[in-house]
Amino acid sequence: MARYVKPIVVLAFVCLWISPAPARGAGENKLTVAMLRSATQTPYYVAAEAGLFKSHGLDVAPVQFSGGTQSLMALISGDVQLNTSGGPAAINAMMKGGGVVIIATNVGVFPYILYAHPAIKKPEDLKGKRVGIAGLGGVTHFAMIFALRKLGLNPDTDVTLTTIGDAGARLAAAVSGTISATLVQPPESLKARELGLNPIFNLAQSGVKFPGNQITANLSYLRSNRDSVKRFMMAAIAGLAKVKADRTFTMKVMEKYLRISDPKLLSEAYDFWVSVYKPKYNADPEEIETYFTMSNIKAKPQDFVDNSILIELDREGFFEETNKKYGIR
Repeated sequence: MARYVKPIVVLAFVCLWISPAPARGAGENKLTVAMLRSATQTPYYVAAEAGLFKSHGLDVAPVQFSGGTQSLMALISGDVQLNTSGGPAAINAMMKGGGVVIIATNVGVFPYILYAHPAIKKPEDLKGKRVGIAGLGGVTHFAMIFALRKLGLNPDTDVTLTTIGDAGARLAAAVSGTISATLVQPPESLKARELGLNPIFNLAQSGVKFPGNQITANLSYLRSNRDSVKRFMMAAIAGLAKVKADRTFTMKVMEKYLRISDPKLLSEAYDFWVSVYKPKYNADPEEIETYFTMSNIKAKPQDFVDNSILIELDREGFFEETNKKYGIR
């Protein structure tokens, strides 16, 4: 069994969106959505800033959470109707009969790069060392296990997995030598290089599929308000198209919501995430199968996804029409 060290427990919190929700106009449906402050959410940020939710008749009230487990609890209780944060939390909730379903995926890979302390010159140098993850059972946990195995290391015996917390804390720990390696996402990857850390393995380019970030719906709400969920997806699809078509606008939105002002960091984040976002948001059962295999879970991945809204939009030509509008090939 893997050796774990958990030095710090950070209390989760919920807060309102960083900008107030607009007043609801006539004919708009109110939709409360759980989100995280993360680059994975950029298509939704852009959709909000560009007025795309309003143009599809929705008054979206985003609520920010500090973690996927807390946002799933709000989704199950009905306090929010959609959750745009991902990872295994939604799948675990469904396995326990939580009354939710995955309707889309915008990141279907491990969106991380493994960075190591300068003293680590090759994967074998990690043996006997500590490596940092955000928390047990989350995406970084599974991503680290996958990365170590791909590098020929046994995550159960060759290293000690240490829970550190957010990317900033993990980077500081790697620089100080408290840990020898950790997983980083852009834009923090630029900081990692500037701090002298060595990139060892790009998981996003590995070809492996994983449920990195999904849109999950409260099943009861979906059944009774399918049209509102469909319109949310239309706005999200248009948001992604605008992300790809308008770099300048998107980077301004990222600056606002991610609280990053350095143009180099914003450019690093934009280039990476645009290459990672799924063009049609389809939830691929193979992504879930990867999680099941790593967790020794026996279940049918296809039972956890409902792509019917995306299939319907594709059949109606919405993707083609939207890409044409924004000049996306």
